[in-house]
Parts: sequence; C-alpha cells; structure tokens
Amino acid sequence: MRYVLFLSILYYSLYLNEKNAFMCYIFILISYNYNFFSIIMLNSSNNNNKTTIDKLPIDVSDNDLPSFLESTLENLEKAFDISISIHDRLGIITNNSGCHLLQKRKTHMHPYCLYKRFEKKVWNKNCVDHCKFYVNHVMRQTGHSGVITCWKGVKELTVPFIQEGLHVMTIYIGCFKGECDFLDNASPELCKMHANLPELDPVRQEILERIAYILGCAILRIVQNERGYQIDANGRKALIIQCVEQNVHRTDFSISVLAARLNLSPTRTSHLVKELFGESFKMMVIKTRITRAKVLLVSSDRTMQEISNTVGIPNIYYFSRLFKKLEGDPPGKYRIEQLNQT
Repeated sequence: MRYVLFLSILYYSLYLNEKNAFMCYIFILISYNYNFFSIIMLNSSNNNNKTTIDKLPIDVSDNDLPSFLESTLENLEKAFDISISIHDRLGIITNNSGCHLLQKRKTHMHPYCLYKRFEKKVWNKNCVDHCKFYVNHVMRQTGHSGVITCWKGVKELTVPFIQEGLHVMTIYIGCFKGECDFLDNASPELCKMHANLPELDPVRQEILERIAYILGCAILRIVQNERGYQIDANGRKALIIQCVEQNVHRTDFSISVLAARLNLSPTRTSHLVKELFGESFKMMVIKTRITRAKVLLVSSDRTMQEISNTVGIPNIYYFSRLFKKLEGDPPGKYRIEQLNQT
C-alpha cells in the first residue's frame, strides 16, 4: 500500500510538472501519519524492530504548530492549484491549550467561492446550507469521498473522516469547473471566473483523494500527539484520554464506559483518574466538553443548541451554566469577544 501511494504521488508530481522535493515532503507526512512505518531505508531486511516516526521530523514548537500546518496547506494548494477547506465536526483539532490548529480553514477561501458571498445574504445562506448541512449529511451517509457540485456551479472533492463510527472531519478540495442553471443568469465577471477554473479529470481526482486522505490522517495524528495520547509507559493515561476524546460527545458516557475499556471496576477507575489527572472523571469530561464548545463557537457558525448537542450536553441551559462557571462568561458573549479579537 505504501509503495502504491508513493508511486501515485510521484506520478502526479510529474503530471503537474511540479518539483519532486515537495512530493518527498508529502511522503514524509505519509510515513509520519500512520505511525506506519518505519522509514524504509533505515530498516534492514533482517531487522524486525522498525524505526517509527513518533514526532514531526522537523523542529516545530507547540506555539508554531498552527502556522506550520497553515503554511504546509498553502504550499500544497500552490503546488496543485487547489483550495483546501477543513470542517472540524467536533471541535477536536486543537492543542492541549484548546487553541484551534486550523482556524483559517473553516471557510472556503477560493476567490470564486468568496465572490459577493457576504454581500448577498441569500448567497451566504446557500453556501452554508450546501457545505455545512447537505455535503456533511451525504458524507455521513456514504462514509466515502466523492465529487459534489454546489449551487454556484463548482465541483468539490469531499473526503470524510470517520473514527469509531463518528464523523469527525471533512476535507474539501476545489474549486473545479462544474455545471448548473445558476450560471445562466450570472454576471459576466463570475462567468469568466468560472470559465478559468480547472477541470477535475479522473486521474487528478484519484490522486487528490489519496492526498486528502493522507493529509487528514496526518492532521488527526498530530492532534492525537498534541492531546497526549502517548504519555505514560503503561498506556493507561493515554487510554483514558483517548476514551474520553472518543466518547465525550455521548450523553450516556459514564465512568462505567471507561471502566469497561480499562477492564477495571468503576470505583477503581474513578480513583485512577483522580490519581493520574488530579481531578474527577466528571470534571474531566465537563472540561473536555467545554473546550470543544469553545472551539466550535469560534470556528463555526453553529447555533448554541447545535454546539451543546455536539459536545454531549443537550440541555442548552445547563450547557450555558457550565460554560459560564468555567470560562467566566456565557457562551454567546465568549463567541462575540473572541470573534472581535480575531
């Protein structure tokens, strides 16, 4: 599989006449991504102990990680003449401080998509309805990548990421020339922009799907490392964090669920959480939910009810009380202040 991916990307770099150096960088991301492998050339055929990559192969501080990811995406866009947007469905693409790592990627920034979008309310509504609701609904149903044409006559490659049966992220790659009735009455300026969009041929689609998959897996792996899934030698602390991250959206998530994952009694699990994290299981879950809510408040235009449902607190009034208790301000005020600072 690894060789197929590498050769496919190498072929596509020649297909676009791009520098192979950039493709080698993507291959590094492939290697880093899965914890796979092993840098192949460092492994002899007689050595069963693989040398795996457990951190970025370059020096990047925690504070510089958002800039690193953003510059990497910009390089990728430039190399392939594409635009990349990433919808964080659960507010999990953050570091340990709750800082969103891909804040600039929540909106489609291609000039064609932005053309008068915010000048005409109905256009912005159409964009939100299409990508936020329709596309993600289709992705949840199919669980597979696909090409969807939006109301504005643009084709986008959409790639969903499902973990533990949960739709956590969608990557959008565009914009490509499509067809729709909207263009019949569009302005000459917009029609000209549409005419200059690239075509999405089958070869390009297949390779971009693979690159999107590699990119998404690498991002989720980076988040995994940032959130401390690999902390202690015996793995219990990591397993607790992982279980909470994967189940905190569930309204029925309880200490019993975690206990079953650890093969311990609920009482012993409760003591273990307190011992390892210095706080109760209940408080750990609440803090994780509020941290996700903070990310979604700033990185999306979802309503308070939608956000409270997403983070596992369906009672909006209880959600608001918890949020204010931990953050000092109600969620609505927090959103306004954060957006004003941005």
